[in-house]
This record gives sequence, C-alpha cells and structure tokens, in this order.
Amino acid sequence: MTGTGPLAELVNAFSFGGGYVNGGLTKAAMSLLKNICSFDYMGAAEFEFGAVPAAFNVMAGQAAKNELVAGKVKLKGHTQDYDAEERRAVPGTKVEKEFSVFFLCHKDWVEEVGARIHGFAANKYDRTKERVCLHEALFPTYKWDTRVQGWLELDNGFIFTIDPAMFQKFADVFGVKVEDEPVSTTTNNANPTT
Repeated sequence: MTGTGPLAELVNAFSFGGGYVNGGLTKAAMSLLKNICSFDYMGAAEFEFGAVPAAFNVMAGQAAKNELVAGKVKLKGHTQDYDAEERRAVPGTKVEKEFSVFFLCHKDWVEEVGARIHGFAANKYDRTKERVCLHEALFPTYKWDTRVQGWLELDNGFIFTIDPAMFQKFADVFGVKVEDEPVSTTTNNANPTT
C-alpha cells in the first residue's frame, strides 16, 4: 500500500478471517474508529458479518491508488428545540438551515454519490436494505432523529456525513486531502419537503 495517513499502517486490519466481534472489525480498526464514530445497530445480520470492514477495505484500496476524493453537497433542512418530557419538537422553534453533506468516494463516483445523497435527503432509498435516515437528520421531528450524523455505504464503499469534524477525521484516516472547497456535485438540489 502506498497511501498516507494512519490507515496506511492498518489497511490489513480491515482484512481478516472468522470471529465477528464488532461486526468483523479488528481491535486496531475499532481503536482507530472509536474517536470518529459509533455504529448504529441496523437490525440485520448482513451488517454484522464482515460488510463494514469490507467496505472500509475497498476505500483503503482506493486511497492507496489516490482514487478516493472528498466532495460536498449543499441541502436545506432545519433545526429546532425539543421538549425533553414530550420528546417532541417545541412548536415555533423551527429554524431553516443549510446543511453541507460531505462525502468520500471513488473519484469516478462523485456525480452518482451526489445524486444518491439528494435521493436519500428526499426520503427515496432506491432499494437500500434499511432506512438511511438522512431525511430525518435534515428534517427532525424528534430529538433522536438528529442522532445519526454519518453513513457508510456498504455495497460500493463510500462515506457521507453532515458532521464536518467526522468528515475531516475520516479524510485524515484515509489520507485524503480536503481542499477549502471539496469537489461539489452538479446535481440539482431536490429540496425535500418536510
């Protein structure tokens, strides 16, 4: 492997045999990831038996060939206050907000990843195994809708997040240089309805 960053030393941490503790991630991989994110339980065994490390391994291979790039999509959403007792939004506290959805993907997938992010934001899952929850993160009704801040696409291996710190940490791990303005997609903003 010729990539740079901490992942260069741990690429083999994502390639392993049996023993699916932490979904198949090794202790070294979990140690690296624990300061970046935690994983949501998706409720399906497919996510527990090696899919996560396999996706990270694909991305590590792309990073090693300098094929992994950073991108950004701008979307509209809102924030609001929540009643702790009712666990619902407080009426009249909704504030419109522009979100940046940052992503890391193969350099040839930028437009496709941008289109998928727009679809997920519009609550269109296009045959994903489980709900994506980007729409809920952008247009929360309940406080827990804001809990999921980042996503790992398992079939092709790309990451997207609305958390700029998480994005930067993943970029650092994969050795991807993030310019002032990451690669942007030209996909039209779908402006999903709430």
